[in-house]
Amino acid sequence: MPRIKFGVWRAAKVCFLYIGTVIGAGFASGREIALFFGDTAPWNVALAALFMAVPQALFLTAGKAGALPNGFAVRTGVLIAALSSVAAMLAGCELALYELCGIAGLGAAAAVAAGVTVAGGTEKMKLVSAVLIPLLLVLLLAVYLKSGAPTHGGSLSLLKPAHYAGLDVLMGGMIISREGKNLRGREIVSTCLMSAVFLAAVLFMLQNIVLSDEMHSSMPVIAVADQVGLKTAAGVLVVIAVFTTLVSALDILTESVRDAFVRLAVSPSLSEAEGARSPALRARIGRFAEAFSSPSRRTAAVFVCLAALYPVSFLGFETIVDALYPFVGLCGVAMTVLTALSLAKKLIKKPRLRGACFGRFTGDRRGGRGGRSPGRRTHRRDREESVQKDPRRGNGGCPHRGRPAL
Repeated sequence: MPRIKFGVWRAAKVCFLYIGTVIGAGFASGREIALFFGDTAPWNVALAALFMAVPQALFLTAGKAGALPNGFAVRTGVLIAALSSVAAMLAGCELALYELCGIAGLGAAAAVAAGVTVAGGTEKMKLVSAVLIPLLLVLLLAVYLKSGAPTHGGSLSLLKPAHYAGLDVLMGGMIISREGKNLRGREIVSTCLMSAVFLAAVLFMLQNIVLSDEMHSSMPVIAVADQVGLKTAAGVLVVIAVFTTLVSALDILTESVRDAFVRLAVSPSLSEAEGARSPALRARIGRFAEAFSSPSRRTAAVFVCLAALYPVSFLGFETIVDALYPFVGLCGVAMTVLTALSLAKKLIKKPRLRGACFGRFTGDRRGGRGGRSPGRRTHRRDREESVQKDPRRGNGGCPHRGRPAL
């Protein structure tokens, strides 16, 4: 298979992974849209796509430069956001599957499928998103066209899109930041452009559908689709959105919990206080932390996190979203600002990173895979100039070996 120029497929997979993370049950069902935007005009709501694509570029670049903040407050915010997202997605999956099939308990089966996907690694997660997200767009477009949702007028608001972008960009930014090192500069630009176009279209359609729901339902998209005979399509749409977000949030939660236990095991305060009075307690914590941090036991850690949060989902999808998501949005805004400051600080201290992160949006990446470093290019240029002066140097110094090699 021929290589795609500039790694378009690689950029597209990262784009779908990001979109799969931010389009959760609250997003695809319209609940988040109703909560954050109310009667805001759909064209203005589409601006949120830009507010989500710009931080996406920031997190990819910060991941490429190794400039992600990692303080206690940051880790705590990410952990709370991951806990909230996983609990909401578990509740949303149960609700969506019940609305779709009329059978209770199917959310547990979806949770197991998500755990298997996360245990398979990032590549399997990207593949799942690349398959499901285009299908989600087709289903949403069908509901939008069938319902005949008109473009409503409304007030202009820039603060609401920014706040909403903070909600989604925290989870999406964290999940794609690790992919920054695998992308060239031009691929990062392509990824963000794809995301902006896709999210703008989806947000526009969702807001129109939400404004058409006169009953103010818990899941406006399903309610409107039911009125036009597309309840099944809407149910599948929401299930896809829930599943992809559940997968990404569960991956972040697992890594956050493992990191927290490892830090707890090596904490000096634990060693001096509890550890001195109870060496057995510290030993047990150490063994537990080692089990969580071991790559061979990552699958067990994934399902432990799922089992611990599944009872929390019984609080209900609407309750979890309304109570926790506004706070998660503020955490996302704060995380974006901290990441920008950390990246700027690192680029100021190490100017070489500027070229690696922002310069030369070409097919070659400096010193990376598929490209030549500046040192190799300089060496080749010097050699070519030397051959022009003395052709014998191009063939080992022998004039009888044929044409000089360039």
